[in-house]
Order: sequence, then structure tokens, then C-alpha cells
Amino acid sequence: MLLPIMRSKRGRIAASSTIGSYPTVEELYSASQPSYSNAGGFFIENDEQKFESSSSSSSKRLPDFSSDSITETKCIECSKEFDESYLHSTFNYPVCDQCKELKGKHSLITRTRAKELYLLKDCDFDLRAPPLRFAVRKNPHSARYGDMKLYLTIQVEKRATEVWGSVEELERQRQLRLRNREKWKEKRYDNKMRNLRKQVQSAVRVPKTHQHNFGDEQFDEENNSYFKHCVDCNFRIAYEKIFSLTERRRVLRFTKQRNEVSGRMHNSLSAILSIALSAAVYIVMQCLATAFGISKVTTILCGFAGANIFVFILTAISNVEMHLYGKNYQARFFPEVFIAMTAAAIASLTVHRICMTVCIIFSFVLLYFVNKVSLTKYSTAANLAGPRRSKVK
Repeated sequence: MLLPIMRSKRGRIAASSTIGSYPTVEELYSASQPSYSNAGGFFIENDEQKFESSSSSSSKRLPDFSSDSITETKCIECSKEFDESYLHSTFNYPVCDQCKELKGKHSLITRTRAKELYLLKDCDFDLRAPPLRFAVRKNPHSARYGDMKLYLTIQVEKRATEVWGSVEELERQRQLRLRNREKWKEKRYDNKMRNLRKQVQSAVRVPKTHQHNFGDEQFDEENNSYFKHCVDCNFRIAYEKIFSLTERRRVLRFTKQRNEVSGRMHNSLSAILSIALSAAVYIVMQCLATAFGISKVTTILCGFAGANIFVFILTAISNVEMHLYGKNYQARFFPEVFIAMTAAAIASLTVHRICMTVCIIFSFVLLYFVNKVSLTKYSTAANLAGPRRSKVK
């Protein structure tokens, strides 16, 4: 099935006409085919069919004026009979040609001007009964524009009175729309001035830019990257450096040395603090020796103080060994634990022998918890007291 070919206006005129006395190709081809579907898409119309279709389509668009036709031929101005009149035949308005004043009260007005002046709509012209008659003229502004519809002014005024009720109401609505239009123009003008003012201000104003002032470079050990902080706005920038193998080894060696130095300082401070606390507890025990021997509760309390001396001495010994052998070194039962427990027992014995027994019991309890914490932090125990040598087979 061939689809019909859409042709332009010039093509349709050429198809329906003949060149001289010879018919066109479309006419010959379509005449030899029995139906339109077999004619290759050509469809030839006669001029009479075109005229009938155009006249029928134009008649459908025009309103029906048969219901409001006035048959009387008496002029309403001079009360004389007339046979033919322009206003009567065109606008169905009974006025003879001698009384018509096309520049006066019988003047004509365009549809657009009538809608603006009398505040009417298209339905008021075409749908409201009876529909207003009009005269069709060519548009004087340009021949390419559509035809111009001219209405009789007196009929338009009467229709406006029917729509709005009275002339006063029409004038009031006209003034209201005029004020609304003025407000809209003022608002539009204000918006334009506001936008223009913003554009001028934005062109004059120089945006203030912030220049970051970064501090010293710092190294992030967890992410293995470097970062800097802005001194003014605390902005942080993180980045990585691409080193060669030699530079990377040098950086790792420097980082390891720095960590070892900081760890040794921490171990030294912890050892000094542990020794000071153990000495302070021993001094308190000697000062309150008489009070600790009064009752069982005070004796047990003295033994618990001796157990604290055991923990402090063990911590000091462990920190000293970690400072010497590395951070992964862990204390063993002999000799570190034995030395710390012996010193705590002797300190408790100077107060009372029962205090020594209680001190040993509490020391084993505290040793259990210290060992548990140590296993949690250091999952793999390592003894770095001396270098290990592989056995030679």
C-alpha cells in the first residue's frame, strides 16, 4: 500500500492543469488506474470539486445570520422607504444610503479595536445571539496578513451594553483595567531597574578572594599521606608524595626513628612516674603503720596498698626494659614479676606480717588483670632481650 504524497500548493495547481494541450503525467497515470490506492499516490480533483469544498468549509466557519434578518425597508433616520442600502445589506441595519455617515455614528471598527475599546470577547461577536454581522476587507498593513473584519460601531456599542449591563459599568471596568495595566507597567519597570541595579553593582563590586596560608607539612601515619592546615580558615588539604625507592626507604627510616624516640620518651616518663608513686605509697604505709595494725580491715587495706606497690614497680621495670629493648618487649615471671613481688612483700612486712600475706594474694589477682590487658594490646609476645641466632644445621 503506497502512502499518499503531500504536495505543495504549487504542485496541486500544476497537477490539475495541463501544459498547453497536453495532460500532465499525474492525470495520465491516474486515469489508467482503477482506484486511488493503485494510482501511485496521485489524486486529481476537478476545479468544481475544489470550489465546492472550499465554499462549504468557509460557510461552516461563518455564523448563521438568517435568524436576525430585518425585512423592513424603512429608514430609521429619515423614515423613508428604500429599495437597497449598503448598511442594510451588509450589517442588517435599516438606514438608507442618503442618511449613512461612515465617518460619524455609522463608522466601522475593526474586531481587534472593538475588543480593546468595549472589553468584548470573541464569543460576544460570534456566539451571543444575534451574532454581529461584519464586512471583510483586505488588511491595509500587509497583503500577507489575514482579512480584516469590520463591524458597525453602533451595533458594537449596543452589544457592549448588553454584556456589561450599562455604560457606567463599562466605563468602570475600563478604568479598572487601565489601573491594573498601569500597576503592571510600574511593577515591570521596577523589576527592570532592580535587575539593572544588581548588574551595575555586581560589575563594580570586586569579589574578595581568600588566599590560603598553609602551615608546616605533617605526615599521617594511618593513611600514609601528608596534609596541611590553613592558618586562617582551618582548611585541610591531604596529598601523597611519589618517592623513589631510596627516598621511600629514607622516609620510612626517619618515621621509624621518630616513633622510637617518642616511644622511649613515653616509657621513660612512665617509669619515673611509677617509681614516684610506689615511693609515695611506701611512705604513707610507714607513716600509718600503727593505724594499719589496729583492726583486720586496716590490715587488709595495708596489704592492698602493698599490692599497688607491686604493680607500680612492675610497670617501672617493664618501661625500662621497653626503653632498652623495644616497644614489643614483655616482662616475664622471672625475674621481673619475682623482683616486683619480693619488693612489695618486704614493704608490707615492715608494717605487719599479715599485710605481707594479703599483699601477695592481691598481687596475684592484679597480675591476672595486667596479663589480660597485655595480651589484648600485644597479641603476639616477643622477647627482644637479645638477638636470636638461627641454628646452623
